[in-house]
Amino acid sequence: HQELILKYLKILENSSDLEKLGSYYEEELSNTTRNLEGIYYTPNRIVEQLFTLPKDFDATQAIFCDPAVGSGNFIMHALKLGFKVENIYGYDTDAFAVALTKKRIKERYRLDCPNIMQKD
Repeated sequence: HQELILKYLKILENSSDLEKLGSYYEEELSNTTRNLEGIYYTPNRIVEQLFTLPKDFDATQAIFCDPAVGSGNFIMHALKLGFKVENIYGYDTDAFAVALTKKRIKERYRLDCPNIMQKD
């Protein structure tokens, strides 16, 4: 699995289609690795159905935490809903997942997100 992470970290440096890159990475993982490490990325259409806010909710004052960032879809949606980047926290054990999420935020919103970290 470490070799695959290194391969995709290298690809990430020059990739422009980051959402697809996350899908390719997930597809390339063996079923054993996916099952052992719980690597299942939530598609955007599911994120949008699950992650809605009450009408009068002020996301700019709220904190959002994703304990398993995967490809970053929940965090990207949190930003779209108005959560401030400094109030977003994300963790993953997979170095590629963390790097992919940070790069997606940087490219879409031109923001650094220091609270996204590789942790268990």
